[in-house]
Amino acid sequence: MKNTKFIVIFIFIISSCGSKYNVMNIKDIDYSKDIIIYSLPKTAIDIKIETEEVLNQKGPFYEYTKKYFGTDDVIKTDQTEYKISKITFGTTPLPNPDNIYAIIIDNPQSGIINLTEEGFIAGINLTDFQINKFESKQEEFDFSTSKNDKMSYADLSVWSVREAKYDTLYREVFQDSVIVREPIIKKKMVYKSLDKQAEELANQIFLLRDDRLSLLKGESDGEKIPEGSALKIMIDELNKLEKEYMNLFLGKKGKISRLYNFRYIPSEDNDIVEKVLFRFSKKYGILPANDSKGTAVVLHLIPENNSSNIKKFEENRNIQKSNEKELKNGIIYRIPDIALAEIRFNNKIVARKRITINQFGVLNSLPVQIFNKNISIEFYPEHGSLKNISVKN
Repeated sequence: MKNTKFIVIFIFIISSCGSKYNVMNIKDIDYSKDIIIYSLPKTAIDIKIETEEVLNQKGPFYEYTKKYFGTDDVIKTDQTEYKISKITFGTTPLPNPDNIYAIIIDNPQSGIINLTEEGFIAGINLTDFQINKFESKQEEFDFSTSKNDKMSYADLSVWSVREAKYDTLYREVFQDSVIVREPIIKKKMVYKSLDKQAEELANQIFLLRDDRLSLLKGESDGEKIPEGSALKIMIDELNKLEKEYMNLFLGKKGKISRLYNFRYIPSEDNDIVEKVLFRFSKKYGILPANDSKGTAVVLHLIPENNSSNIKKFEENRNIQKSNEKELKNGIIYRIPDIALAEIRFNNKIVARKRITINQFGVLNSLPVQIFNKNISIEFYPEHGSLKNISVKN
């Protein structure tokens, strides 16, 4: 990810009677107050699914392969098969509308608060510091299962698929008291039979092989044989042409890669989650979650609850409440928690990763005693958690 300086640096106020930061949830603030706003992020889980669509297409002359080339190893039916080739986990921090806070300005003294472009708190009294810019992913739910056009075969024939057919008709003419049958030749163009076309194509392949062999042996009909790179180009072109001709007998195989992005935003309930992301079928590929033609691909999220003891401690101090209408002395930050994320398919775990989930954690506030202009405080902006407290030189 790219590094960038803080996009926004605000000047805000510290109370003149000692260090004090008065903070309220934005939903409860008095509109008449002069405030500075910052946000704590919530975590969105991004799952990237890469699939492969394998196409097998029979050639128009597949039934004649044994007759002319002595092999029956050909594609005999058109078939498409899908498979999941790769699963990737990722996270994106998003502003949490339930955790947007206002710093109330009162009794001016200078100090600075550093915010990211997204409005996340990044530090206090930081002057020259680099942070990572968040490259947010778009929320895409692509359930496209439209059938692809068949792979086309190049028209490489040197003979027409039509030929002239002559029919002899007779008409009776009365001459010298004798009726004479006079022939009439009628020409018409008709399509050659598939057998005839296959025979001509096979002959053309044998001619190409003969020409290639002559070049390799240095034989010619009185003409100068090319050398070096020119000879290689000619042989490569003959090989390419033969392969295209042979595809008309053997068939073609192709592969199409597709990318699907799914996003899930956990609630703050901190409960075990089982979310059907989509369904998958070898015949149809990625399908919507409610389509019965496929097997469910499930996101299983298991919170570790590492911060449960911290939460109980904060509740006992009455710092974290469901309705925060009182002022807080100090900047509110978050202590995030961890969850084990698993992708399950056909009752098997196909991907697993431990992920930091911000909204599973707890809120806390920095003690007011530490705030002054000589103290620098740094946060992890993508989590809203405390990173470093240091004395400025």
